Amino acid sequence: WLARRLPLRPAGTLRRARLTGATRACRSACWLTVVAGLLITIPAAACGSAYTQEDVERSRREQRLASALHEEGNIPGALSSVDRALSIYPDNAEAHVLRGFLYSERGDFGQAERSITRAIQLLEQRPEAATALAEAKNMLGVVRVNQRRYDEAIALFRESAADIHNAAPFHAWGNLGRAYTEKHDYASAHEALATAVRLQPRFCVGHFLIGKVYFAQDDFAHAEQAFTSALEADARCVTFQDAWRLRGETRARLEHREDALADFQRCVELGP
Repeated sequence: WLARRLPLRPAGTLRRARLTGATRACRSACWLTVVAGLLITIPAAACGSAYTQEDVERSRREQRLASALHEEGNIPGALSSVDRALSIYPDNAEAHVLRGFLYSERGDFGQAERSITRAIQLLEQRPEAATALAEAKNMLGVVRVNQRRYDEAIALFRESAADIHNAAPFHAWGNLGRAYTEKHDYASAHEALATAVRLQPRFCVGHFLIGKVYFAQDDFAHAEQAFTSALEADARCVTFQDAWRLRGETRARLEHREDALADFQRCVELGP
């Protein structure tokens, strides 16, 4: 999620300049809780199908190549490979999911929606793919949030979160909290996010989003606690750039200026 820039109003001209400059130098990190590589077993080509088992295997290889290219940061190459995978075997649900994820990263949410919707249609026909179906619905909800279709997103997140086959429901609860935050329904947002971090206490993004809920309501004391939890929930969370930035802004509001400057400095170090 791209954290919205929030203004600083610390007292003192010199400190204001130092704080604001540090904030500007710290760029927002994008924290989307979606999964690029769902574990979906591609079924063998059905009897009487126009596609052979060799087609299925070739499609799977192209899809794996697309995933590897994405890991290298080569999005155009990944899209070309995933399109080849689907041209070989159009019913490759995992390839549709990956294609939707790639387009979502590019900000083309229309294409992302079409790809993930098609994946869901295919997965719904396969009872053994229930776990992948739950995550695909979560991913489609993320797309809907980016399209500002919040009520549709909320319905998808609730369905995904409640699905007993969902292997990581805290992601859906976290995204549900984000959707409610976008609607300024902070009570519902906090309830969903509290559920997310209860299910997975090391979910640093969940703690971070709780901090944003408190920040939006000018409850800076609780916001500081939540942002601190976001940085300490797991060893990997220490690189969460937006959490350093927003904790710095929160501490500036609390007039903890030296602590705020230290947070901004850490944020800059993690840049760009």
